[in-house]
Formats: sequence, structure tokens, C-alpha cells
Amino acid sequence: MITMTKDIISQMDDIVYLLKDILTKRKKQKDLELIERELESIKNRETTILVCGEFKRGKSSFINAFLEQELCPVDTGITTAAVSIIRYGEKLKITRYFGQMNELKSEEIGSLDDIIRYVKGRAEEIDNTVWLDIEIPNEKLKSGIALIDTPGIGGFDPRHALLTGFFMQKADITLFVTDKGEPMAQPEIDFFETKIAAHAKKHAILVSKADEFDKEAQPEEKKAEWIADVKNKCKSAAAVIPVSANHKLQYLKKKDEKILKRSNFEAVEAEIAELALAIKKELLVELKSMVLILLKEARKPLATLIEQIDKPNEDMQKTLQEDAKMLGEQLKKYKDPQSKFRIELNTKFEDEKSSVEQRMDDIVIPLSTIKLKELARSEQALANHEWLNDQINNAIFCLGAELDTMIVNGFNQLMSAVGSDKEYTLDDSSIRFNYKMNVDLKPAGKSKAERSLDVARHALPAIGIWGIVAWGASFVLTGGVATAIGFGTGIAMWYKSLTEAEKREETNEFIEKLQPEISKMRVALTRHISKRFSAFNKELQQALISGAERLLENLNEIQASLGKLQRDEEQKRKLDQELKPIDTLITNVELYCRE
Repeated sequence: MITMTKDIISQMDDIVYLLKDILTKRKKQKDLELIERELESIKNRETTILVCGEFKRGKSSFINAFLEQELCPVDTGITTAAVSIIRYGEKLKITRYFGQMNELKSEEIGSLDDIIRYVKGRAEEIDNTVWLDIEIPNEKLKSGIALIDTPGIGGFDPRHALLTGFFMQKADITLFVTDKGEPMAQPEIDFFETKIAAHAKKHAILVSKADEFDKEAQPEEKKAEWIADVKNKCKSAAAVIPVSANHKLQYLKKKDEKILKRSNFEAVEAEIAELALAIKKELLVELKSMVLILLKEARKPLATLIEQIDKPNEDMQKTLQEDAKMLGEQLKKYKDPQSKFRIELNTKFEDEKSSVEQRMDDIVIPLSTIKLKELARSEQALANHEWLNDQINNAIFCLGAELDTMIVNGFNQLMSAVGSDKEYTLDDSSIRFNYKMNVDLKPAGKSKAERSLDVARHALPAIGIWGIVAWGASFVLTGGVATAIGFGTGIAMWYKSLTEAEKREETNEFIEKLQPEISKMRVALTRHISKRFSAFNKELQQALISGAERLLENLNEIQASLGKLQRDEEQKRKLDQELKPIDTLITNVELYCRE
């Protein structure tokens, strides 16, 4: 992977070096700076690999085996609750990001031993850690790979799925981990098809704990059956690879190549290398397109002048004028809000906006009903009101990030289609949806004592029944003990009934307070979506106008050159000398990264 990536990068380096002289002569310094900036960005870009799946599938064990280092805590009793982003660094540095996702704070933590404290357990047990950024001098990462270890998607804590979904949007490659111990269940299949296959840039499925196949009577046959079953369930799976972290860790101790081969890590690493290379190639192919546009722009005036020397065409000026006139008419259509073109463009944007709003409703409606009830009834919500606020806010943040990603990706594709070099990312804070609810969830109105008395009235039937039982027992048994036991049992049942009723009332109060706020958030998000589409629509129109103006400038340049043209061999020789390196470079660029 490293050698192949370096090869295609160095080839593009050579192309840009040759392009520099051509653009400098044409006084296109801004275009040159853009190309150089894009190439530098591709060179320095990390390839991020997100590892996800149901809880207890061996994600952390896989990462440790891949890194050949015990880094991610593995505990059979406690699940991973925070994300770990692991990248190369000259020296160890661990930064903790914590709090609400739209108001994150950060701090450096001491050592690798502290990692488990912040990634294992419930949110309150890990000091509300969202993720750890771990820089470590590990050779496996030195080529520019960053690994993302995520919480299990199928745990009881809704925060886990939110975090996985949020970080998946940032990943280049998503590895979905299932395991040999359990056939894929429907929730896993649904998550793969609706989240990973639909949205991940590149992906593969790993079947962990593959050493369990060794216990079968016909291990290779069973392995093939298992792979076929996963492929049958996950129709969109690009690759399904069995892998054993146990075998890899044994290999590291014994250095037995046979054990390494049985671990199948070589196949996994080859797949990662292929996917990482594909990501780089896609970026470089986009850059290649930009370079070709600039070269063809540089070529056209020279080729036209040479043609006029070889075969003079008295009507050339007239043809160029007609072309300029047609282009001017096109510009008017781009600029006129009532033109057919603009109306069709607006319709396309409205259709795209409707798709994003539908996705919003698919998430917001359950969040304000079923999910809200689940959260409001949870022990964490009843014990800590702020926890419930945080859960809703984190869900809103992740929803906003998903929709913003959809909008940005769709817009960038449109911009690329019209030949624009402008590209948006979610790093631009002006694009992101930032909304925070801060609802006072403390019981309102009556005091705790008054609330208890109200709830107690609902529990009186239970007191009467158990009171009678208690006093009846006192007549059968001698002494006051029976009476006390019976009366105590009655009080216990009354208190239990009271507590359950109080919980129901408090839960209903949570829902009554939060539902209107979620509705307000939905309105704010709808406005945000409309604002983004409106802004991007204007940007696209401006890109089309700029492109047409650029073509018009090119035509005017040709016309001006024709006016100064000397139809002699010396002039032709100079033009040929200027054109030849451009044609040679165009040929080389067209061959670059061709499959």
C-alpha cells in the first residue's frame, strides 16, 4: 500500500511541476496555488478506519491485534462506552474530549493506564467522555492510518449508537465486525444495510473469533458456509473476511508464520491497503480532472493560432464572435431567476431538500415519541435530570451532523459536475447545525411532600388491603410482632406503589416538557436545511456564472491574439514550441490513474 500510494503521489508531483511553468507563463498563479494546495492536502491526509459492530463482537481485540499492542481495554464484563481515535505520533499524547457534543471540552490525560477509566462504563462513570484522541509511535500507523474504536451499537445505552453513527460520517473505511459465535441477527443486518452500505465510503465485514472454526470437523468448509451466509444476509457486502485476534496475538509471542497465516490478518491488511489506495486514487483523479481543464484552457488559444497560420480562415473572428454571443446568452440564463434553466435547477434543489427533510422526520418522530419514552423511563433519567437533557442534545447534534453531511456531499457532487473546484467540509462551523436544549426537568409546582400525598391517594387501596391482612394476622398470632410485620408489609407495598406512581408521574412530566422543545428543534432544523440549500443553490449558480465567464475570457483571449497574429513560419515555430509541452503533458495526465 505505501509503495503504490507513494508512486501515484510522486507521479502527480511530476505533473504539477511541469504544469507550474505553463500556468506561470499564462499568469494563472491562483490556479497553480489551488492545485498545489489540493495536492499537499492529499499527501498529508489520514486514511481513517472505523471499526464498529454489536457490543462484545471483538472490536477492541481486533484493533489491539492489528496494532500488535495492548492499547484498547478489553473486558468481558464492561463494554466500551467512548470512542478512541488512534493515530501516529512521535511521542505518546492522549487528549480527552468530554461534555455535550456541541460544547466539548478537552484535557490531556497522563498515560495508557488511564484509558480504561475513560472508555469503559456508563457515561457518568467515564466523566462523560465522548472520545479519546491517542497519538502513539506505532509503526502500523506511520503510513497515515488512523483507527477509530467505537462502542457497540446494540447495547442498552442509546449514546453508543449515536457516537458510532456520528464518527462513521468521518471515516474513509468502515469495518463491520460480527463473530463466529453468533449468526448475524436482523438488527445487525439492518444496521449494515441502512447505515454502512448506504453511507460508508468503503467497507468490509470481518468475522471475528475465526479460531473457533478450528474446532469444527471440517473447518474450511464451515468457514466457507459462514462467509456465504453473511454474504446472503448482507447483499451489499463488498468483502467478508474471517479473522482471529487470538491467533495474531499467539503469533506475536511464538513468531510462528503458520499461526499468522491462520489468523488471516494478512488478508485483512491487504483489503485495508486496497481500500486506502482506492480512497487516495479517487482524490487524485479529481485533481487530475482539474489539471486537464487548466491544460486544455491553455492549449486552445495556441492551437487556434497555429491552425490560422496553416489554413487561414477569414471567418474565424466571426465564428469566435458568434460563440461569444451564444455564451453571453447562456450567462443571461444563469443570471435570470425566471429562466427555464434556473427554474429547473431550483426544482432539483427542492427535491434534494425534501429527501433530507424526510430523513430528518424518520429520526425526529421516533425521538419525540418512542425513544423519548424509553429515555424518560430509564433509571439514569430519574436519578439525574441533566443526563436526559444530555442524551437528547447529543441525539440532536448527531442528527444535525448526519443531515449536514448529506447536504454537503450532495452539493459537492453538483459543484464537481459543473467543473467547480470549490468544496465544502463540515469543518466549516458556519455549515453545521448547532442547537442546544436546556429544559428544566426538576418537578414543577407542588412540593415533594404534596406530590407524595397526591400519589398516595392512588395507593390507598393497597394500604387498605394489606392493613386488613396485617391486623388479621395479629389476632391469629400472639404478641405484637405479627402485627408489626403485617403492618410493615403493608407500608412496604404502599411505598412501592407510591414510588412506581411517582416515577410514572415524573416520566410523564419529562415527556410533557421535552416534546414541545423537540418540536421547536425540528422547526429550527427545517429552517437550517432551507438556509443551507438556499446558500448552496446561490453558490452553484455563481459557479456556473464564473465558469461561463472564464470561457468567455478564453474566447476573448483568442480573438485578441488573432488580431496580433503574424502568418509566418517563425511565428508558427514559436507557437509550436509553446504548444508541444502542453500536448505532451495532456497525454501523460490522461494516462494517469487510468484503470
